[in-house]
Amino acid sequence: IAEKKIEFGHWEGDLVLGYKGIDNALTLVEMSTGFLLATNCKNRKMDTVSKAINTTFRRLPKELIKTLTLDRGSEFSGYKAVQKSLGCKVYFCHPQTPNERALNEQTNGLLRQFYPKRKRSVFSDPERLASSVDLINHRPRKKFGYRTTWEIIEEQGLAGVLSLV
Repeated sequence: IAEKKIEFGHWEGDLVLGYKGIDNALTLVEMSTGFLLATNCKNRKMDTVSKAINTTFRRLPKELIKTLTLDRGSEFSGYKAVQKSLGCKVYFCHPQTPNERALNEQTNGLLRQFYPKRKRSVFSDPERLASSVDLINHRPRKKFGYRTTWEIIEEQGLAGVLSLV
């Protein structure tokens, strides 16, 4: 079901590194809609990243979090605590295969348009990060037939729930 991208609740996650590995952004992308959630993550430590995942997902009803697919970075080694806390299954893609989380990688590229590499990132500015995420979620995407994430979410009847996030 997750691979077919027909049911809301299957997520891909990644850590977008900030300037010199400090001030990173945790990105979580829902697979059927491309809905992006992002939050600041001060460092790449397992505890920090696990807490950021839990805090971000806690804003959603539990039934909207079914699975989470991550890469094999050490920052995600606290997955068991995340799995237990959220009640969802956590999966890992194979080594050196970012295409197994292609939507997340593409979305990270969109976020990089606002936060270019090798420039001092300010992922810690919550208003700027929220604004960037909102613009991405309202951007027409070829992958979705030039519809926006919000248009798809409205079609699925989830706009009321997700507008509060």
